[in-house]
Amino acid sequence: MQLADLSIRHPRCLAMLVPLVVASANLAAATAQNDYTVPIDGVQMETPSPGTGTVQITLDPTNGLVTAQGTFAGLMGEVSGVHIHGPALPFEHAPVKLVLQFDGTTNGTIFGSDNLANPTQVKDMLNGLYYVVVHTWEFGGGEIRGQIVAEPAVVTLGSGVNPAGSLTILAGAPVVGTTLTFGIDNPTGSQTAPGTGILYISTAPDPFFSLTGTGLMVEGLGMGGPVGELLISAFPPNPILALPAYGWQGPGTPLPRTLDIPNEPSLIGWRAYAQGLLVANSTLGLTEGVELYFGM
Repeated sequence: MQLADLSIRHPRCLAMLVPLVVASANLAAATAQNDYTVPIDGVQMETPSPGTGTVQITLDPTNGLVTAQGTFAGLMGEVSGVHIHGPALPFEHAPVKLVLQFDGTTNGTIFGSDNLANPTQVKDMLNGLYYVVVHTWEFGGGEIRGQIVAEPAVVTLGSGVNPAGSLTILAGAPVVGTTLTFGIDNPTGSQTAPGTGILYISTAPDPFFSLTGTGLMVEGLGMGGPVGELLISAFPPNPILALPAYGWQGPGTPLPRTLDIPNEPSLIGWRAYAQGLLVANSTLGLTEGVELYFGM
């Protein structure tokens, strides 16, 4: 059975479900502040400056309020202004969106707060498309810079139907230009070796999981029982990747499968969703899922 075969087959049901999923996602995004630790330096601004700094940024998505607090040191020129620009990827450039305050010349502090103008700007910041620039009289276009993007993160998905430890990260982190290694396993012992795994990657979680915290229950795909919990979207074009892995040796020996993450700045701030399927002794079992947040 292909994971894509598990999708809902009734277009009218899908049409009714999609707006609910979108509303649920928007509500989730609006219920928590987003905190960022932003390193700033000359490398990101493509200048020879030895200057460095760190800015703590807080975004409240409900009203677009951005608060900044940070420091800088070792600049070649005296500071003439500190701004938040966007939207742009790393090493690209965009207009000023917010003006911050500063105190000092070549060493000093950054502070201030202001509101983003509209929901589109909030979304752009959440997607990692805004950046802090410290301008100096020596470098009018900016001497040091830092992209406002959350740290790479992996979050386990599931309501407890699929066994804990069935999909793990064996090595790496979701950082662009690196390799992330997953481990597919059935720790319950309900399947026996040898076995084959498939790692599926989607751009969204299962809609039912987004709405209720419990994924679609699918008969015949359970590791610890008769049903398995689908945790990633199976609506076309998902899953966008299906990566096979061979040679599972039994419970407690996770089957590794690597994911090569392109060195593509547009992936920064992007989220993807992964889930494994283990095929062994003529049975199929779904693993836990994970949400991947890609960073630098």
